[in-house]
Amino acid sequence: MLQDLLMWSQPLDNIATRLQQFPWDWDGDALVTLRRDDVRAILSKFRSGDVSSASVESWANLIELRDAIDFEGGDEGPVRDVIHVLANPALEGELTIEAALQLEAELLNGR
Repeated sequence: MLQDLLMWSQPLDNIATRLQQFPWDWDGDALVTLRRDDVRAILSKFRSGDVSSASVESWANLIELRDAIDFEGGDEGPVRDVIHVLANPALEGELTIEAALQLEAELLNGR
């Protein structure tokens, strides 16, 4: 199922391959919803050193603009905002431990 992809339960290459089955401009109801807890789990993996900032950026880029994926809180919610930040370090700043903690707080409290 797609939810396991969002939780990063397999290598990024596998996730990218699976997501390529669905067009960017998905013409139907979303297949899955990315939740706050999903993103917080990824940030926790980064903080513990299990994944690099470059890998988090790649993960976020895989899902950022996919129409088949909804975001908890909608398009104006904190999940969408945090995914944008993670996918665009050149615009939003590099992911650091401090930045990850701040993003986790924003997910908990809303933006």
